[in-house]
Amino acid sequence: MADRIKIAYIIGALDRGGAEVFLVNLLKNLDREKFTPIVITVTGGGELALEIENLGVPLYVLKKKGKLGIGVIFQIKKILQRENPAIVHTQLFAGDTWGRAAAILAGVKKIVVTEQNINPDEGFIKKRLKWFLSLFTDRVVCITKAVEQYSIKKDWIDAKKTMVIPNGIILADFDPYFNTRRQFGSEARNKQIITCVANFKPQKGHEYLVRAFALIIEKFSHVELLLVGAGVGKHNTLPKIKKLVERLNLRDKIKFLGTRSDVAQILAATDIFVLPSLWEGQGIVFLEAGYVGVPVIASDVGGIKEAVLNGKTGILVPKENEKELARAMMMLLAAPDQREKMGCAAHEFVKNNFDLQKIVQKYEQLYLYLLS
Repeated sequence: MADRIKIAYIIGALDRGGAEVFLVNLLKNLDREKFTPIVITVTGGGELALEIENLGVPLYVLKKKGKLGIGVIFQIKKILQRENPAIVHTQLFAGDTWGRAAAILAGVKKIVVTEQNINPDEGFIKKRLKWFLSLFTDRVVCITKAVEQYSIKKDWIDAKKTMVIPNGIILADFDPYFNTRRQFGSEARNKQIITCVANFKPQKGHEYLVRAFALIIEKFSHVELLLVGAGVGKHNTLPKIKKLVERLNLRDKIKFLGTRSDVAQILAATDIFVLPSLWEGQGIVFLEAGYVGVPVIASDVGGIKEAVLNGKTGILVPKENEKELARAMMMLLAAPDQREKMGCAAHEFVKNNFDLQKIVQKYEQLYLYLLS
């Protein structure tokens, strides 16, 4: 027990999102013979907190007060001084900022950041803060080459400190759904299903999806659009999207499913997965859909092109362009053989490149290297 390396993972909160799900999956696969994890949140808990507790991982749920949140820095510092981790590993802006500040003050040996996104919405002050904290950071792990290039160019991160390790998924969690899809096809034979899984915020481009769907509904009247996700944060777009659906008279064709824990099952009954993000680091949900065997339509932005191969595992379209989005949806709705071909190619691509067990091993190797 004394020889195990303790790692403190610090993240903003534990609502269901790509980075948060990746953290849970990393903890599930981390070699407990070598590493002892703890988790600290900066801005509150969330539905994934119970999953972390069920893994037997100590969890400290903190709640930052005020914009500056100076108090939470010292709360984290006290936890780090008591737990004495060899490594602090942070994710997302709140975790990266307040977590790294606390780790520096606590004298933690090594600091690792996973940069999960391209962040064009971050202003000059945030970017300067990220650059300053990177001076005290040992590695900035970027989930795609696009994220790495952006971090170097726009956040002024020293290229010597960056590396690329993609996010991944636990393949075994999705095997039954791929097999079901292969054996029986869509569960909804009387209609075609288009699904989008994303929390409602400006980045995800729901407005363009709804407008594109309105363009195809006359020609493809047996299509239904499922929107999976919750409205979160101060930039919650859910009310706006619901009003748009009402205004376009699509309430009978578009279903709001909220946050779901059975996303894989929904994907197994899906004909096409669509997510028209305005920017994206990678998108774990593209990997989930692809591995289940669902062809993907997405925006040609950021790291998406590293998760979706245009013309092979899906179709990439220009961002903020509902006409091109509608054209891609109509193309695949009218071509079941093409959907099947792309879905099978997507399954193989994800299996060969985004197996979480192999990705966690890369993180373990990084931890050991930094401490060697």
